[in-house]
Amino acid sequence: MDVRKFVHIRSNEKHYIFLFVVSIVLVVWQYFGMSLNLDVVPDASTLARVTVYNDTINGGRSESRLTNTAGKFQLDCNIVMSDTFAFCGVSIPLVAEGEKGVDMRKYSEMQIELEYTSAKKDTLLVYLINEECSVDGSILEKSNLWAVSPRQDVNRFILTPHRFIVPSWWIFKNSSNGLNLEPDISNVTALRITTGDNTEARTVAISIRRISFSGKWLSADDLYLGLLVAWLVLIVFHGLRTMQVLTVRFKKSKDQNKKLVKLNRFLRIQKNQYETMAKKDKLTGAWNRAGVRDSLESVLEEYKVYGTPCALLAIDVDNFKKINDGFGHDAGDRTLKSLVSLINSHTRKKDFFARWGGEEFVLICPNTDIHAARTLAEMLRYKIETAQLIEERKVTCSFGVAELRDEEIDVWFKRADEALYSAKAAGRNLVVIAEDFPAG
Repeated sequence: MDVRKFVHIRSNEKHYIFLFVVSIVLVVWQYFGMSLNLDVVPDASTLARVTVYNDTINGGRSESRLTNTAGKFQLDCNIVMSDTFAFCGVSIPLVAEGEKGVDMRKYSEMQIELEYTSAKKDTLLVYLINEECSVDGSILEKSNLWAVSPRQDVNRFILTPHRFIVPSWWIFKNSSNGLNLEPDISNVTALRITTGDNTEARTVAISIRRISFSGKWLSADDLYLGLLVAWLVLIVFHGLRTMQVLTVRFKKSKDQNKKLVKLNRFLRIQKNQYETMAKKDKLTGAWNRAGVRDSLESVLEEYKVYGTPCALLAIDVDNFKKINDGFGHDAGDRTLKSLVSLINSHTRKKDFFARWGGEEFVLICPNTDIHAARTLAEMLRYKIETAQLIEERKVTCSFGVAELRDEEIDVWFKRADEALYSAKAAGRNLVVIAEDFPAG
């Protein structure tokens, strides 16, 4: 046995063993440790700033009184019917005025322990108040709600912060000013507990014993996703190293299978690199490299058996970096999505339009010769140039066009790339045909 080959295999095994040990340690640590806790009540600094909260803010007549005894506080309410919705409750600040709020997304549970007494059956409404900046620059409080049904005497509730909802009255009030109407608990400055939806006059006593939050510094989902990515990277890296060894064997294949072997090599490398990806690009909705694998095999077979022509258009967004640097990555994303939508609307269903990487795209056009491909590319170039893809600036694209010959797939792609680079070197916003110059 070759000693060097044996040592190489053992080295690869060490990588897997090391990652396995790290994975076990992190999973155990996450399960038994990484604890994140926040006690709101009892807390001396918090209790001193608790205030009553009732319908008097809307012109109501309900009365409420707050008492603080032995590290806990009690709210006594006399709810009086009036022209407004009658309620009372407490507002508990989580930070000092002017300070940044608490990111409650880090907490998986909210625990509430309270004693409840009421002359009528009712619900209790728990709010996480998220401080946000409105479109006019003013500070706005978004209410995130969870309703509970208390029983007489002592109650213990376990709530999930990320499952709080925005109440309908808040959405109705703010639906016309362009605000984000989705739940947000990334900057919570206070929590409130109020009486619920009963519309009768009643007396209510709420004695809050404990309110706390618990979670993990790193959630199980994030940890497992990170470990999955680490394992996939290691596997892909090992696969690529293995491919280097297999390349030598591929070169010894029979002449009649040479093209098919090289095609498999080309596609297998892409498969190993993108085996975890879907066949559609998540940002633009165009096909990705994995998505056009079958179409490449199909057009190659059609060409070999029937001589059916096929054209390849390599497309690159001109000065894309300037769009990202000048107007932000959001503008860049909108550029790519608008480009995909425009090209899809001017191509056939049997054409395959794919995002090849970054701002680079390819369009595979079966049963299309070089003359038809030139016409299509010029039409698309003009459509892109005259369309308003984004508001910030004019967008253009450069095109490299190559027709499939009696050649390998990677040579076909290389010819289209060389034509594309020539178009960009000649000033961009141009169509260059690969047959117009020798292949590199």
